[in-house]
Amino acid sequence: MIENIFTPTLEAQKIIIRQDEDSSEEENRGLGSLYPVIRIGEKTFDQGDIKSFSLTIGSQLIPSLSISIDDETMQFRQKVFSDEFILSDSLATIFIGVIGDTDYESIKADFKINEVTGRGTNTLSLNTEMYIPELKKRRQYAFRGSTREVLEDIATICGLGFNVNFDIGTTNKSVWICNTNFEDLLNHILKKSDFSNDLLNIFIDQYLNLNAVLLNEAFEDSGKEKLLWINGEKLDNEVELLISNNKEGESETDETLQLDTWSISSDMSKFLTSPNNITFFSNSSGDFHDFGGQTSWRRYSEKTEVTTETEMSVDSKDFVDNGRFDTDNLHDKYGISMYRNKQLSTIKQGSILTFKLVDFTSAIYINMNADFDIFHDMNISETTNQKEEISEKDAREKEEKEYFETKLTVSGRYNIFAMKYIFKRGDKLKISGKGIKI
Repeated sequence: MIENIFTPTLEAQKIIIRQDEDSSEEENRGLGSLYPVIRIGEKTFDQGDIKSFSLTIGSQLIPSLSISIDDETMQFRQKVFSDEFILSDSLATIFIGVIGDTDYESIKADFKINEVTGRGTNTLSLNTEMYIPELKKRRQYAFRGSTREVLEDIATICGLGFNVNFDIGTTNKSVWICNTNFEDLLNHILKKSDFSNDLLNIFIDQYLNLNAVLLNEAFEDSGKEKLLWINGEKLDNEVELLISNNKEGESETDETLQLDTWSISSDMSKFLTSPNNITFFSNSSGDFHDFGGQTSWRRYSEKTEVTTETEMSVDSKDFVDNGRFDTDNLHDKYGISMYRNKQLSTIKQGSILTFKLVDFTSAIYINMNADFDIFHDMNISETTNQKEEISEKDAREKEEKEYFETKLTVSGRYNIFAMKYIFKRGDKLKISGKGIKI
C-alpha cells in the first residue's frame, strides 16, 4: 500500500478570484471542478479565456502543462513576448479542485513557462513544467544510503512530499553522487536501483509529492477507492469507485464514473523484438558474455568459475558505468540493474487501456488500482417484425435505459500509470488516462 511519509512544504503563488456581485452560486461552485483557473503574472484566466488546457502526470518524472489562451485584446502578449518574461521565473499557477471539499486534496501548483507561441494570432500557446526550483539547481552532492533514504532526502530538500510503498531496508545501499542536478540523479536512481524481480517507478504527482512505487506491490493492492464527489457535487452516500460505459448501474443506487471513450492496445511487439538475454562485451577478452536472461547476477573482483546457474563469471573491471568502477561505494547489482530494469519494464507491458471520463473527480490518481466494467455498446438492429411487436412506450423506455448487458473481456482491474486533466472551452474539465491490466 502506498503510504504518505510527509507532506510538501513547497507552496504555490496565491490566485485571486474576482467574482462579480451577481455571480451565481453555481458559477462559483464550478470554479476548479468544471473548469481550471490559471494565474499568470497579475492576471487570472477562467473558462472564458482558456481555449484548451492539458495537465499531464506520470508520463515523465515532472508534470507538464500545455495551455492555449484567447488574447483578443492583444494586451497579454505585450507582456509575454519580452526577454524579461521568458528568461525570468515566469510562472503559471493553476487551481483544480472543489472549493470547500475536505475529502479530496485540491491541485494548486506553479508551472515554469518555457515556451510561448502564437505571434500573429489571437491565441497564445504556453508550454510549461511544474516549478520545483531545487530540482533544477546545479549542485554537487553525495548521498550515502538505500534508494528510499536517498529519495526521502531529495524530497525534503526540494520541498516535496514523499509517497512510498516499500521499507527503507538495506537494499541498494550506495553512495549516490549528484554532479548536475537532482532531476538527473532521480533518473539515474531509477535506472540503477535493483529490487530483484520488481520494478521501481519514480514520478512527481500533481500534489507536489515525490512518489517511489514498486509496481508488483502496487498491483497487489486490493483496496478500493471511495467515490465521494463528481463535478463538484457531493454524493449523498459514498460508494466504491467503478468506471463503466454503462449509462446506469444494475440497481438504482449504483453510482459509476462514466467512460466517454476507451481503446485497448498492447506493447507486446516491444517484448517480441527485444533480446531475450542480457549480454556484455568484454574489452579484455573481446567476447560477449551472455547472462541468459538470468534474474540475478553476482559480481566478482576476479574471474572465478561458475558455481550455480544464476552466478556468472565476470571480471568487474571490464565493465565501467558512467566513469565509476566497482567499489564498496556501489551496491552489488549496480552494473546489471539498468539492463535488468529495462527488460522488466518490457515484460511488464500487457493490455493497455486508454480512457477518457465524462465527468471530473479527484478520486483518480497515479498507481491506483481501479475497476472497469466495459460493455458491448453497439445498437443491435431489430427486424421489421420485431419492431412491430415493440410498442412505442416500450421502445422509448428501452432507448432511455441504455443499459448494456454484454460485458467485454477487457473489463477488469487496471493500475493507472498516466493521466491528464483536459479542458476545452465550451466543455467541462475531464480526466483521461492509461492503465495496465493486472
